[in-house]
Amino acid sequence: MAVHVPLSLEAQVEARLLMFSHMNLLSPAIGDPISVPTQDMLIGLYVLTSGNHRGVDDLLTIPSKGWLVQDVEQQSLILEKHHHYGNVHAVEKLRQSIDIWYATSEYFRQEMNPNFRMTDPFNPVHIMSFSGARGNASQVHQLVGMRGLMSDPQGQMIDLPIQSNLREGFSLTKYIISCYRARKGVVDTAVRTSDAGYLTRRLVEVVQHIVVRRTDCGTARGISVSPRNGMMPERIFSQTLIGRVLADDIYMGSRCIATRNQDIGIGLVNRFITFRAQPISIRTPFTCRSTSWICRLCYGRSPTHGDLVELGEAVGIIAGQSIGEPGTQLTLRTFHIGGVFTGGTAEHMRAPSNGKIKFNEDLVHPTRTRHGHPAFIFSIDLYVTIESEDILHNVNIPPKTFLLVQNDQYVESEQMEKFTGVLMSIMHPNLHTELIMNPLISAASVIAAGLVVGLASIGPGIGQGTAVGQDVEGIARQPEA
Repeated sequence: MAVHVPLSLEAQVEARLLMFSHMNLLSPAIGDPISVPTQDMLIGLYVLTSGNHRGVDDLLTIPSKGWLVQDVEQQSLILEKHHHYGNVHAVEKLRQSIDIWYATSEYFRQEMNPNFRMTDPFNPVHIMSFSGARGNASQVHQLVGMRGLMSDPQGQMIDLPIQSNLREGFSLTKYIISCYRARKGVVDTAVRTSDAGYLTRRLVEVVQHIVVRRTDCGTARGISVSPRNGMMPERIFSQTLIGRVLADDIYMGSRCIATRNQDIGIGLVNRFITFRAQPISIRTPFTCRSTSWICRLCYGRSPTHGDLVELGEAVGIIAGQSIGEPGTQLTLRTFHIGGVFTGGTAEHMRAPSNGKIKFNEDLVHPTRTRHGHPAFIFSIDLYVTIESEDILHNVNIPPKTFLLVQNDQYVESEQMEKFTGVLMSIMHPNLHTELIMNPLISAASVIAAGLVVGLASIGPGIGQGTAVGQDVEGIARQPEA
């Protein structure tokens, strides 16, 4: 990249007037301050003044990670057996495996903050990650939780999750899997930034001749702006007028409240809004007489200093750079988490009490979920009734939802100590299945229970001695689009 050194006296004067920091307090594009105090600056000052120390011991791993990963690995073995016996398709097995590991990773992320609060509330990593400054919990999650599912070069999910975090370190295989997307993000940053710079050059090429050469071109045209119709919000109306120049006199009855070629400030805008004046005609660069230059009154105020633009100002170049500069900044927002798979979780509803489920069987027809489970689906709202001994509950389930319970099936109410009685889990088409995690029970029991969907148990107990199918009585999920 070239380095320009101002050698001549004229170049030095121009550099002092245009490039010094105290001459660039406001953005030439919109007039806002270029730099304002942010939480990033405050936390940076906090770190630089020895108010914070960071070490490898500050990365606190979640205590429940070991047994939870073991339970999910057992569940993966059960999936392999079902695939081997032909109960589920290879695609269905892959989908369920991805959902299981994603839910496990999300559980670690949610448990991260409570673990910090209980163990060490003043942990520097905890203070930085939840301070509101730049960055989020996903990056800390990779430090103390688990790296999770990764993407291959084609963008597909790899069915080999990285169970380690950056604190524990990676094996050679895990490192090879995780490094591709991180390196690709660095390359994409350089390539896209160059594309944005080329866009700026092309914009400047076509508008570099637009310079403020006169004070007034003498045009009588203008663009009419009116707040009367109520279609323009007051904030947009103010932003449209402030800094412009009037093309005609403004009258309130027989009284002139503003004259032609008067620049509009916040006080005048407030008077227009208060008195509900006539439609206001303003001068703009579109109505300037000249096609090869522009005048001061048609351009209006300069956002840099808030006064009318100076003669000789290269407003065309400023406009081209103002459009290209945000593009350069946006291209730097790459996939900072390095190819880690991200998704969403489903909403779910729980049975409010013990009882027998009843619904109209004529409105449903059998199908299979995206994981290969038998289920019912319906195209209109379905009303489900839960009949207990002393109370009757009515539940409305939206259409295109998977219902994984049978008619006249008995379910138990939700109990935190047993975590039973899940009635349904409503899942939108673009979201993944929610898997309920609770340290009080084995995660594998809950996940494996999704295979049974309210039917009889299909295998021996795992985890904390809980038989598969006893913790979840029934689940309904929204199908994938």
